[in-house]
Amino acid sequence: MSYDLTFFKVPAGTDATTAYQKLMQEEESKAVNLDAWLKQLLPEATRTQMQRHADSITLRWPAFVQFQPTKVLPWIELTDDGLLIQVMIGEESVSITIPYFQEDQKEMIDCLRGCFEVLQLAEGYTAYDPQLGRVVGVNDLDEIAKGYRGTDAVLPTMSGEKNQVVTAKKRWWKIW
Repeated sequence: MSYDLTFFKVPAGTDATTAYQKLMQEEESKAVNLDAWLKQLLPEATRTQMQRHADSITLRWPAFVQFQPTKVLPWIELTDDGLLIQVMIGEESVSITIPYFQEDQKEMIDCLRGCFEVLQLAEGYTAYDPQLGRVVGVNDLDEIAKGYRGTDAVLPTMSGEKNQVVTAKKRWWKIW
């Protein structure tokens, strides 16, 4: 389980929540047709824009390392192995995945602040937090942290295991 945020552009005249729901339907369709999606070649201008986002995020948070796949993928992946935070930069969105049971939540929030500053403030993306069920901004980081801590605290009891300590031994989100 993880805490997730999605950044995306909202078309003019469209409600942000509606745009988010449409984006999630498109993402589910890509996941169902994974082989076709992996073969998709993006226009060079799109790849350049995605790389610009990756470079800006890495400049703001140098602990991110860009994954170097053996073949071109339709996304760019950044990871911070210390915080176990993953950023997936796609053609239409940027998603951030944060595992629960973080030891240094202050550093995690600082990392998120940098991502918000790059994506929302500098690039004009809208951020949606499905855990809170609404659009969020950099000013909502305290509420995001509170929601994270709340779920983080009850997660072991939800699975029936009390006082469980979870340690990440590898990048749990990797599918290859």
